[in-house]
Amino acid sequence: MELLTVQETAQRLKLSTYTVREYIRRGELRAAKFGRVWRISEDDLRTFVEERIEGGRADPSGEEGVSRR
Repeated sequence: MELLTVQETAQRLKLSTYTVREYIRRGELRAAKFGRVWRISEDDLRTFVEERIEGGRADPSGEEGVSRR
């Protein structure tokens, strides 16, 4: 299992590190804290993305999620 940093996760999602930390803080993205740094497993990141694709959730900026009809 590979663990990603907040920065690596942000790069993969094309989001800011602030946004990724907000997802973690709100409990929407599972992460583990090791000392002072957060790590996100690839499986948890995949689940996070799949939930948003299926649910069409809005992002923290308030914009609507992608709708597939």
